Amino acid sequence: MVEGTGSRFLQFSRITVLATNGMVAMATLGADRECEVSAVAEKAGASVEEMRTVVPLLERAGLVHCNGSGGTRLRLCRKPDTVTLLDVARAVGEDLESHGRTRGLASCSPLARALEEVNDRLRDDVAALFRAKTVGELANGRV
Repeated sequence: MVEGTGSRFLQFSRITVLATNGMVAMATLGADRECEVSAVAEKAGASVEEMRTVVPLLERAGLVHCNGSGGTRLRLCRKPDTVTLLDVARAVGEDLESHGRTRGLASCSPLARALEEVNDRLRDDVAALFRAKTVGELANGRV
């Protein structure tokens, strides 16, 4: 099972990790061909059931297309170098704007205010990275 991941300040949900790993898996298995859900799940380090929970979200966002009975075959709808990590995060409902927020701590102490500023900068940097990096770059080891 794939757990959520992140730093002490930023956490990404399990579904975001699954979706990102699944998109990268499809790109490495062959961006222009259909892939079996089981092969995508295996390459993504997830179970078939977990991958099947992510696929409808990716399909609704126009990132993948399902074929076969029960959606057993997947195909990327766009070239991997045109799908940003932000596209994937948004497809599964990840809210990068709220990551790292230390609500209400600013008035507590100078340290809390400093941490809030660091968190805000880190969140902004991560959002910029997610806008700039693509599934194709991850699949080809360019990140």
